[in-house]
Amino acid sequence: MLLEFKMKNYKSFKQELDFKMIPTQVKDLEYSIICKKINNKKTIRALSSSAIYGPNSSGKTNIIGGMDVLRSIVLEGNIRNKETVTTPNTAVDKLELIPNVESKSDEPVSFSIKFYSQGFIFNYNLSILLGKFLDLEFDRQIINEELYINNSMIYKRNDDLTIGRLDVIDNFKIENFSKETAEKIARTNLDGKELFLNGMFKSLYSKKIFDIIYEWFKNNFKIIYHFDKMHILPTVSSNDLNKKLFVDKNLNKAAKIFGLTSKHIAYQIDNDKGVSEPLSIIESKGKNVGLPADWFESFGTLRFINIFPLIFIAIKERIYINS
Repeated sequence: MLLEFKMKNYKSFKQELDFKMIPTQVKDLEYSIICKKINNKKTIRALSSSAIYGPNSSGKTNIIGGMDVLRSIVLEGNIRNKETVTTPNTAVDKLELIPNVESKSDEPVSFSIKFYSQGFIFNYNLSILLGKFLDLEFDRQIINEELYINNSMIYKRNDDLTIGRLDVIDNFKIENFSKETAEKIARTNLDGKELFLNGMFKSLYSKKIFDIIYEWFKNNFKIIYHFDKMHILPTVSSNDLNKKLFVDKNLNKAAKIFGLTSKHIAYQIDNDKGVSEPLSIIESKGKNVGLPADWFESFGTLRFINIFPLIFIAIKERIYINS
């Protein structure tokens, strides 16, 4: 669950923005608080939902956009521009669109995120130099990257590399771990455009901890930046990848209550890409036939099908952010 997100020098936010999901005083609303144990000891409390409100062009979209950019950088593992545009949030792919329009070349864009997952509180901080707004030629660099787990510094990477308290992750280190060897290799292989987290930390220190962080960003930190341009597909388990069609039982139960013209909704499976666009399964001459859902279902049903995977995750995890 998300606890806190900060960013600075991102688009309209020249100064630091601090968005918190940690409750202060909540009376008669305890049912809306999520409580989790940290290593079966201390309890962490977080809001199950939050609303961002304000006048038009006040920066609401940029808050969600900043989260989207950090998520993309962590999943990609680097700060390079992508060759193609993959999302309505163009800043995710074209990082030269990120800095505040008035920023100078030596002013970094900074992100910080704190979240809970699998008994740990993670705090990941990243500062990058991207030059001025729309600076296509700037030689961008990571100038600071930090990982804290349960408030203990694990590593800090800037001009050099500082390794902190690894006893926090003793049970999660790689096999045959050697602190001296890991530090020597890591220091000589730092890349200014590659995250230490995805490279050296994953391979030399703890793949298990990296996997927890990566899976949280991929599967729990869902960002819907421009909903009418996005299609949210269900997650297919490894057991279903050998099938030709995937039927999400929860989706179909909900869709039939909402209003479904066909017998049910199914997804074609591509072993490389996961699931494709939804199909309406209808019966014709005693046989089941699959047609693209946007040929057969109403617009309202299509919108429901597209948003249901997110609704299901929000209900299951009891947390969402809306702007």
